Amino acid sequence: MFYTLILENESGEQVNLSTTANQYMTSKIEGLNPPAGTISTSSYAGMNGSYLNNAFIEKRNVVISFAMRGIGIEKRRHQLYHVVKPSRYIKIWYKTANIDVYAEGYVETCEVSNFEQQISGQISILCPDIYWYSRDIFYAYYSGITGAFHFPFPESDAPFPLGVYSNSDAVIHYQ
Repeated sequence: MFYTLILENESGEQVNLSTTANQYMTSKIEGLNPPAGTISTSSYAGMNGSYLNNAFIEKRNVVISFAMRGIGIEKRRHQLYHVVKPSRYIKIWYKTANIDVYAEGYVETCEVSNFEQQISGQISILCPDIYWYSRDIFYAYYSGITGAFHFPFPESDAPFPLGVYSNSDAVIHYQ
């Protein structure tokens, strides 16, 4: 699967983690799927089953594991540290053949091994806002009135429709 994964800080500086030629080789990305839900229940006294107290979705945790190959590893490591700073805002741009989305969060950790033969690293990003947002703008118009205003005006005094009430629950989607 071909994808693009770019991290952007609050200053607009970016690092592309999907460029593989002598750059970053992403081995695993966790947290792209919907986050887990937390469900709190209480038991009935003297009865079978339980009742729902609360249900909500936890924050999103995106964990990116990668390796660094080639020459200039030290320079790329410092470039990564310049963009991805712990406790700072970060925007994750993620694109595949079918989606082009972004999520916003804060860097929890950015760790790169320094003294190993195979340089590897891991970035953990916590996203309090759990949703992915599309780069494309979509408009949805929902109305119970369907426009029926038409020209020219009739020359007779007979009534003519300005709108037609619809009982349909359909949403019209424009892009």
